[in-house]
Amino acid sequence: MKKRGLIRLVALGGVLCAALVFLIRGDSVRPALPAFAEMSVLVSSNPLRVPDPVSMPEIVLSEEELPDQVEVLSGGEKGHSHAFRLIASREATCSAAGERSYRCDCGKAVKESISPLLHSPTAATCTEPGRCTVCGEVLSAALGHHFSGDTCARCGYTLSASFYVLDREVEFDESADSVRGKLGSPTEVVYEGDLFTLVYAADMRRLTFVQCDGGGVWGVYSLDPNQRMRWGGRSFGLGDFAGQRALNSPDESLWFNDVTIFGFRDQGALYALWMRLNEYEYNYAAESAVYDDFSGQEKLSWYLVNALRIRAGARSLIRSIAADAVARDYCDYMIATGYFEHDHSFEWRLTEKGVPWRLAGENLSQGYTNSLFVCDAYLNSPDHRENLLNGAFTHVGLSYQKQGGTVWGAQEFYCLQ
Repeated sequence: MKKRGLIRLVALGGVLCAALVFLIRGDSVRPALPAFAEMSVLVSSNPLRVPDPVSMPEIVLSEEELPDQVEVLSGGEKGHSHAFRLIASREATCSAAGERSYRCDCGKAVKESISPLLHSPTAATCTEPGRCTVCGEVLSAALGHHFSGDTCARCGYTLSASFYVLDREVEFDESADSVRGKLGSPTEVVYEGDLFTLVYAADMRRLTFVQCDGGGVWGVYSLDPNQRMRWGGRSFGLGDFAGQRALNSPDESLWFNDVTIFGFRDQGALYALWMRLNEYEYNYAAESAVYDDFSGQEKLSWYLVNALRIRAGARSLIRSIAADAVARDYCDYMIATGYFEHDHSFEWRLTEKGVPWRLAGENLSQGYTNSLFVCDAYLNSPDHRENLLNGAFTHVGLSYQKQGGTVWGAQEFYCLQ
């Protein structure tokens, strides 16, 4: 009987050990990396432990060895040789004095004051501030580049292309983190495959898209009236194109060796520029691996629609999930049938989705390569412009869908009853 009990006890112990091993293994599995959109990496680490207390170094000074400037805190036994032990210490920094306290076994205590340290500054450069080598404090701001043409006269840095927008200069291939440091936190980050757009929409009249990938900035689109571009020793702004040939996207643009500038006009006047590196086509009709999901283009289109409306004095539109579904279904219908007409069916299509509309309108597109060109084309077409800028509308639904190399788009506008 005792033997069986022992066997059962051993078996039970084995099961518990196996379960413990399983639990330990389960806890130590490295978590899967998050999606690219989260822009972060999870790192597994060992549990934190309370550090062992740091022992005060044993320092004993005779009365003769004390520094000249000490403050006596308390008296002690007289007539014997004092042996002062260090009992507390606070080291001096560049901004604060330090202090050391000593006490003799007889009870006499003294305090030593330590003067603050002197900063040891490094010189600021074009890109780095001047810092103290002792404490790391920033003592002087970065100088900033001083360009003569495309070369900095201070450090010799050569600039291939840059875009001055929202009162800051953004360089092409500059990291997204650096852009955030200059322009602040974006209103939203819109992801499209391995590309992402930092959307700055705090002031819709200066709506700005900074387009990036893992290597940095490759394109900037902006309505900022003060925007300027630098390339090839020249600087370009909206006013610089006034006397030139019509610069109207997508058919007309200015091409350089590695940069293209697209101009966007409203009734002949430039209102926005898009400058991008030529190595990026940004053509969601051709890049099926990147642009099978058009939710990113739909988000950017919503910002563009509202920016153009606010610029014209109309109110911004609420994006409607029901109207999104109407637009998406009709894009699918056009692709399936080849039918590219309004036929006022959007009215009953909205009703079918349960939208209590009072006034409705629809814009359709075919063949445009991205939302920048789609919205610009609507703005410059009288009938589509009327829908786009109609002050009575309160809601909009958006969709883009692709068949082969052709993109179909729909915008559904309405106001509630």
